[in-house]
Amino acid sequence: MKSAPKLAREKVPNEETSQVEKKLLGYTRTPVGGETAHTMSLEHDPVSYNDAIAHPDAKFWKKAIAEELEEFVRKKLFTEVRKPKDHCIIGCKWIFKRKLGPDGQVECYKARLVA
Repeated sequence: MKSAPKLAREKVPNEETSQVEKKLLGYTRTPVGGETAHTMSLEHDPVSYNDAIAHPDAKFWKKAIAEELEEFVRKKLFTEVRKPKDHCIIGCKWIFKRKLGPDGQVECYKARLVA
């Protein structure tokens, strides 16, 4: 499997970074035991199919979607039927997640279709 492109490292806040910049960067101070850990969030994963397709990494999300649908077909998880007029259809939603390696770089893109 081809690896995803490496993302540019985010700016790390320091004492001179304004509070507004810290909020925009996703910077948080988290108490851990008797110390405070400084963490930064990566860009958020898409929350919908439309977000994933409009995302700068859209080609990787499309590949992850295709892999998930191929897996459904391979495992024969569904059969197509006509919708009965007196029954509701169960909705579904895509869940998107980037898997990060120990160095914080994206290792793979995961897409899951859930009911």
